[in-house]
Amino acid sequence: MLLLTLIVAGLITTAYAQKDPVGGFCRRFGHQTTVIDRKLYIDGGFINYSPMEIDATNYTNDFLSYLDLDHNGSRDMPQLYANLSKNSSVPSVHGGVLWGDDINKRFYLFGGEYSQQPPADSGSPLWAYDVLNNRWDLFGPRRRLSAPYTMDTNEWKNITGPKDGLRRAEGAMVYLPVSDGGMLVYFGGIQDPGNGSLVGQPMDEIHLYDVLSSRCYLYGGLGFDPDNSAGFDDVYILSLPSFTWLKMYPPPGSSIGEQTPTTC
Repeated sequence: MLLLTLIVAGLITTAYAQKDPVGGFCRRFGHQTTVIDRKLYIDGGFINYSPMEIDATNYTNDFLSYLDLDHNGSRDMPQLYANLSKNSSVPSVHGGVLWGDDINKRFYLFGGEYSQQPPADSGSPLWAYDVLNNRWDLFGPRRRLSAPYTMDTNEWKNITGPKDGLRRAEGAMVYLPVSDGGMLVYFGGIQDPGNGSLVGQPMDEIHLYDVLSSRCYLYGGLGFDPDNSAGFDDVYILSLPSFTWLKMYPPPGSSIGEQTPTTC
């Protein structure tokens, strides 16, 4: 019996030593994403490997992955690939931001939090990934605040955030080329009220930032159940300027993933 236990344990250890981020993962969270040339790039965050009943560890995702939005794989969803370059000197963080540059075909990694010890030579670098040449480049130190970042002159500018005094993280921010200087739309993530607790950012609060006038707005949308911590495959799109949430996946009438938590 002891020998059999050791053999089984050895098989499990070997299996998890050869983790497959494409075929073996169960779920991921806390990652950062951006889209360039119809490819959705996924970096960092945490990943759980299947079967979770054997090992429910939240592993740091060290892979740079992407999905080709023009070619679907299984379940009529874009195919996932994890064969892009990323060596150990490039940090793997969660809750950061990938800022895409469609003109120069790069994206920049900003912010985020280490779940383990950061690289010894990390300091506060600004890392950028070259999409065309499949390589990471170091662009020098980064600043504490990062909006807006002028791509053509490599200049940073510090600007004032929301006036409500709440600290936020792990949400989604999208730039829209509207008004005189563009607008930033922020939603989701978590809030730090300052009392030692963390709460979810209500999805009925959509923050708008007018870049030119440096003004913030708050607009109502659709809510969600704060006690529901299950993971779903549902995909929603926020339609502007109507501020309406549209369910895009699964399509209406489909039973694929309909109100069913993600399981492995």
